[in-house]
Amino acid sequence: MCPLRDPWKRDGSRGKLVCRYGEAKLGIAFQTRQQDGLDTEVIRRGCVGTMGDLATFLPLLLTLGRQWRLEAAKELILLADGAAWIWSLAATHFPRAIQILDFWHLTEHLWKVARAMHGSATEAAEAWVKQAQWDLKHDLTCSFLMGLREWQPESEEAREVKRVELAYFAANEERMRYGTFLKRGYMIGSGVMESGCRQLAGQRLDQAGMHWREETADAVLAIRAHRRSTGASPLTHYA
Repeated sequence: MCPLRDPWKRDGSRGKLVCRYGEAKLGIAFQTRQQDGLDTEVIRRGCVGTMGDLATFLPLLLTLGRQWRLEAAKELILLADGAAWIWSLAATHFPRAIQILDFWHLTEHLWKVARAMHGSATEAAEAWVKQAQWDLKHDLTCSFLMGLREWQPESEEAREVKRVELAYFAANEERMRYGTFLKRGYMIGSGVMESGCRQLAGQRLDQAGMHWREETADAVLAIRAHRRSTGASPLTHYA
């Protein structure tokens, strides 16, 4: 997120000062080095970013895909945080990509359930999360979902947590086959993306006392994405 300031003049001729946050949309294609069939490190990356809406972001992302020849990759993996618009975009424009729900975003949702079940900062909540993580890393997704469905919350707040989180996990069931993904050597965490968010946007656009005009922030983000990119490769298999 980037702190923005709408057009304004000190003399008040353009109305009151309006400050707000805008969302930076970022995409990264990257190639990994492999050892013994496992991804070990990122060796090349290409980045795009904008403060604009999806209509602005999509052409940038598709251009990045063409530059990196993602259509020719033997395997194409799409890691994301679970936002529905991202999966919709992937299904439309990268239909053969294997979709993986980022494990650490998943864990945030596990903690929401654990706190509703066992209270905040309790050993029982921590134990439940660890067991759920183990189950999911061993492809026991059906068992995990069954246990969540059988949970009978006592409070209205907990029942709402169950409704929302169960829908989230069920919608992403195929993207949570972490045991299979790990056996194939795939990354299950979007650390590259999270690092990109910090380096491209957070470290430059979201510092104390900053407010940006949207077009200026957009230009700075584009420059940083270009400088962070290390070149395209036909071997790329992540987006």
